[in-house]
Amino acid sequence: MLGFTAANGEPLLCAVIFATKSMKREWVRGFDPFAEWIGNEDNFEQNCCDDKPYPFSPTCFLKGKEIHYFCCNSESGSINGALITSMLHYIDEKEVFDCSTGLFPFLLLDGYGCRFNLEFLEYMNSEETKWNVNKGFPYGTSY
Repeated sequence: MLGFTAANGEPLLCAVIFATKSMKREWVRGFDPFAEWIGNEDNFEQNCCDDKPYPFSPTCFLKGKEIHYFCCNSESGSINGALITSMLHYIDEKEVFDCSTGLFPFLLLDGYGCRFNLEFLEYMNSEETKWNVNKGFPYGTSY
């Protein structure tokens, strides 16, 4: 699980990475074991929405935008360049940050290797999807 936080301390995005080759659709919805199940065990769609067994997901609200959590998978359960790029793209799609002023979102990361993935570097440096990123040292060191 990764938490993205705005500079003012407000939550921006909750990202969950499942350690698996493929995900089941119900994992994206979350699960409330106390909600009453409707119909037989195959009635997935009837059991989605608020107050139902599959209520959806943790949601953040920032600058009037509703941002559902980002659910993804990697075989190891670890973040990689493709996933972090997808997370930034997901935030960009929500238009939380107004980049028309020439000010771009800032992202502070550790120096773990996937932060140097070519796909991620291209995304954060593209004029259409610019992010100001500061990469620190690996493993949270304070050197």
